[in-house]
Amino acid sequence: ALRTDPLHIEPILETLQQFDWVGRLDEPQYPRYVLLCEPARTPAQPLIAQLLIEPSPASRGLWQRAGFDTMTVQELLEA
Repeated sequence: ALRTDPLHIEPILETLQQFDWVGRLDEPQYPRYVLLCEPARTPAQPLIAQLLIEPSPASRGLWQRAGFDTMTVQELLEA
C-alpha cells in the first residue's frame, strides 16, 4: 500500500484513470485502485507528456536521448 497524502496522489490517479490504466474499486470502507494496463506493453509516452514534458520541437532532443518515445510503463517504473 502506498503511504502518501491522498491530496497529493489524487490528480495522478485521475490522470491514470483517464488513460484507462487504473480503475477504482469502491469498497465499503476504503476505495482501492487496481492496475488495468500491462506495464511491459503499455507506452509511457502519454503519461510523460501529460505530467512531465510535452513533445515539441524544443524538447525533441530530450525525448530522443531519454528514450521517451519508446519507453514502456514498466521501464518507467524501474527507472
